[in-house]
Amino acid sequence: TGQAERSGILAWCLDGLRRRLAVGRLESPAAVMIATDEYLDDEDLVGRFIADRCIEGARQEAEIRSTLAAFRAWMVEDGAPRHVIDGFTANVLGRELARRGFPKQRPDSGPHRKRTVYIGLSVSAAFEYAQPGEDWSSPFHN
Repeated sequence: TGQAERSGILAWCLDGLRRRLAVGRLESPAAVMIATDEYLDDEDLVGRFIADRCIEGARQEAEIRSTLAAFRAWMVEDGAPRHVIDGFTANVLGRELARRGFPKQRPDSGPHRKRTVYIGLSVSAAFEYAQPGEDWSSPFHN
């Protein structure tokens, strides 16, 4: 490359550096930001489960064990790999629900007495998976 070309490349680099320093960060193209958001939405298993299978509302309660069973069954239907499904324990799901604003409680009375529940959502009755006596601790129980 010639001297003029090198000077042009250097000027282009310095202009980019000035713009980056003025903004304080690198700016991503809109198409990259949209694609990133779509990817994150697709990878948000808990968010997709809540949207697909749960009811949100102040009077709703989700008992963690039955919610975990429904979530794991939903992940199987969704085609999630077994290691991902097995990685979601009651503690992991509970932390994620709490992070999303569903407070944890352990009622002293009522249908969920002494069980961990999260307030503000429930699994839709149409999608409850565990029947009495079934072990849904692993979705691969069959």
